Amino acid sequence: MSKKVLMVCVAIVLTGSMMGFAGDSGSGTGYFTNHFQDVSMTEMPDGSAVQLIHYSNLSVADDADNPSAETAGECVGTLRMNDAGVVTSGSGACFVKAADGHGFSYWWEVEESGTADCPAMCGKWSYYGGFGRFDGLKGNGNWEVTSQFGQTGSMGTWTNTYSMP
Repeated sequence: MSKKVLMVCVAIVLTGSMMGFAGDSGSGTGYFTNHFQDVSMTEMPDGSAVQLIHYSNLSVADDADNPSAETAGECVGTLRMNDAGVVTSGSGACFVKAADGHGFSYWWEVEESGTADCPAMCGKWSYYGGFGRFDGLKGNGNWEVTSQFGQTGSMGTWTNTYSMP
């Protein structure tokens, strides 16, 4: 094989591997862990409370090609609790990166908490911006907290669907 043909083959392989998820779409499942860095609580006159949280997030996926695989970053959010301490609503946003420095943002929202179907917290989330190889990332999914570690953190599972332009 000539050097020219070999160089063209190497260039094609390298270009394909650097493209990442371009034109890709799919769905998947994974796991997350959150480490709370700052938590503040404000009690309301009716006995309910609002909690402001700042936390670090780490996510892994069952499929390494999933955009949410092996990402880490920072998140902020608020949780509203009734007078019994049960979360009644909440929302926030996360800004995460992969090891190569490319990243994306997503918002999250609590949909259910303290029920037989969702003992801790469950909700939905959606990508809303990306940069580098994640530019144009679109998709959404669901999440469930499976373990809560008091005021220090939580862990759980997620599902998603995604597409790249």
